[in-house]
Order: sequence, then structure tokens, then C-alpha cells
Amino acid sequence: MSKNKQEVSMSAFAQPNAYDDVSKPTFDADYWKQLAVTGKETVAPISAEDKQKSDEQLKQIEQLYPKYHMEQVEITKLIPAKEEWNFFPKQDKTIMTELMKNLVAYGQLSPALVWKQVNGTYMILGGHTRYQAFKALHEIFTSEEGNDPAMAERFSTMNCYVYDYEELDDVEARKIIIFDNIIRRDNTTAIKAQAVINMNRLELDSRTTRKPSDQHS
Repeated sequence: MSKNKQEVSMSAFAQPNAYDDVSKPTFDADYWKQLAVTGKETVAPISAEDKQKSDEQLKQIEQLYPKYHMEQVEITKLIPAKEEWNFFPKQDKTIMTELMKNLVAYGQLSPALVWKQVNGTYMILGGHTRYQAFKALHEIFTSEEGNDPAMAERFSTMNCYVYDYEELDDVEARKIIIFDNIIRRDNTTAIKAQAVINMNRLELDSRTTRKPSDQHS
């Protein structure tokens, strides 16, 4: 995949706490510790229909951007894209809590999509909610109340499909963010319209005429 390569400004990344959920799940640390033991008995697994749908969604992305490899990435190295790139609203508390339950009971079934940067961090293109859930669970199992080294270690890394730095540029990365959110989520009419507008603008932004972003600081 040939392209006119450009640097990504550090301003392309959200602040470190951008995906911290101020309304933490209502369950306390004891609940999550117990769920780690009894999870498969109390949490329904993802349905075959939903699994098939998820696989089909990933194939759609693969058809456009097939060059990636799998890595286990430390959550401390994962950096959300800034809101101008990822304008989709965060999932509500109920969805977050159900995702956390499923992660504790069955593990991560769907890898995140990330773009490796020259400074060793990984920009999240698809999987911001999963990242938020992993981070919350890691905090729970490293807290004084929920102290569980094995579970803390389990949620210290995420399975990620990694695009190497030279395989994408700003425009392609932003397209993946939009595309991933459109096919994976039920969006409002307003968000769908914003996605179409942004995608059209990106399509018009020619690779050969784009000016590089500001250099990394």
C-alpha cells in the first residue's frame, strides 16, 4: 500500500483520562472478585449470532485494510484518538458494565484495532470501549479492596490487531475509526450524518496533496 507518508501530531491523541468513566460500575470489588470465580455460571456467553456478526464486521475492515498483525499490548501504551477523530459518544454505563462482566467471565473475544506510533505508543482506532473496560477492571483488581494479582495481570494487556506506523497515515486511520464505529454500533441519525460528512471530507483529502501534520514533540 503506497502512500505519501505523514507524521501524526501528538494533538491527534486524547488526553490520558479521556476515556475514564466518571460513573464507575455500581458493583463493588467483592462482586468482581466473586464473578472471576463464578462468571461462566452467571454471565450469558455471546450468542452465535452476535459472534458471527462480529466476525463479519471484522472481515469488512480486513477487505479495506488487511495489513496488520496480532500483539498483546500493555494498556499503559494504548492511547485513545482525540475527539475530533473519534466523535462517537462513549457507551452508556449499562453497556460498559455488561462488557466488563463478559470480559471477566470469558475473556477478550474481539481484539482492538490499533496503530503503532514511532514513540512506542499505540493509537486506538477500534476498541475504545474495550479499552475503557480493561482499564476499569485493572484498577479494580489492583485496588486495596479488590487486590488480585492474577486478575490484575490478566487485564494489564489487550489483544490487538496492530497496524505498523508505515502502513497507515492520518486519513486512513481516521477512516478506520469511522468505519469501525459505523459497522459495530447502533448510531443516531445525527451521528450517522456526521460520519458521512467526515468520511466524504477524508475521501476528498488527496494523499498526494495533503500537508504533513506537525511533528511529534
